[in-house]
Amino acid sequence: MTEVVDWTDMSFEEARQTLKKWREDHARRSEETVEIWEHLLSRYASSLSDELWSVLEQVVIAAIDCARFDVAVVCLQKLHGKFPHSTRVAKLKAMRLEATGKYDEAEKVYDQLIESDETNPVWFLILIQS
Repeated sequence: MTEVVDWTDMSFEEARQTLKKWREDHARRSEETVEIWEHLLSRYASSLSDELWSVLEQVVIAAIDCARFDVAVVCLQKLHGKFPHSTRVAKLKAMRLEATGKYDEAEKVYDQLIESDETNPVWFLILIQS
């Protein structure tokens, strides 16, 4: 039997440590991640200091998994504001576009990533697979 956890009944530090552990373990706990973000960490985001950017990236991916595009967009905007020329942020944006069925727009983002770094085979592989 699976233990039911009330993710909203955690302290800030417990929530921060939980997401950190999931990142380190490469655990994909998408629904729980979005819930912890929405109910706890988003309210005290500035208390995360530099860890905020890793948490936002984690939440974007989790939100896309859960089709919580409202959460993904807000987190992407924060990431883009801090890292406007980041290929990682651009890749997350393309992932959101794909998840919402905007394949042509996603392809344009991948094309821009290829133009910015033609030596990176990852962008070609993503484009071929999509």
